[in-house]
Amino acid sequence: MARLGAYEYPEIGLFEAISIGKRISQDFGGSISRAHLAEVLGMSERGGRFSVVLGGLRMWRIAEGRGNIRVTQLGLRSASPVSSHESAETTAELARSVDLFNELQARLGTSFSDSAALILVLEELTGESRMEVSQRISTIEKALKELPAGAAASLERSLSNPDPATSESKPSPESPSTELGRLKLSFSGGTVDLEESPAAIAMVIQLLEDRRRRQ
Repeated sequence: MARLGAYEYPEIGLFEAISIGKRISQDFGGSISRAHLAEVLGMSERGGRFSVVLGGLRMWRIAEGRGNIRVTQLGLRSASPVSSHESAETTAELARSVDLFNELQARLGTSFSDSAALILVLEELTGESRMEVSQRISTIEKALKELPAGAAASLERSLSNPDPATSESKPSPESPSTELGRLKLSFSGGTVDLEESPAAIAMVIQLLEDRRRRQ
């Protein structure tokens, strides 16, 4: 697993994780030793790439365990869905496993074609420097582009329709108070939603200048 600020995120995509979980489920009854899995995947048990794979399986909630890797109930459902509906629902649920990606989808929607906008939002969310974010951006972009559209739609519904038991204590999305102190910019590459500050204003100006130069 990788970390950016307070957020951890997987370094393998969701569908790679699902594919490995399906292999463990169908070929090994849902459980396999760490050493055997490394052998099956053609990796060194002590290698960095294998650690990345294991971390990704755990973060996507496909598998758990250390010495013995076991496919989770969600992983089993994704490996052997009983219908196309269950497959879509399970994939969407797995896609919501990573807090950082949920935050980015809530702010940017499903369009991640503009790297500059993504970098701006990541800087604000994580508090990391632009240099640090830029070094991680390709891995994050790849993972985001693999996420199914249904996952983002489900996330948007959950944000716009909170639990009735708690909705009275939360401000309405239409309440003016939710709009104060934020910078919102919609454009062809997505939507930027940042907390207003001198640094955020400078970021938005830089984004607009970069887009103007590309026209």
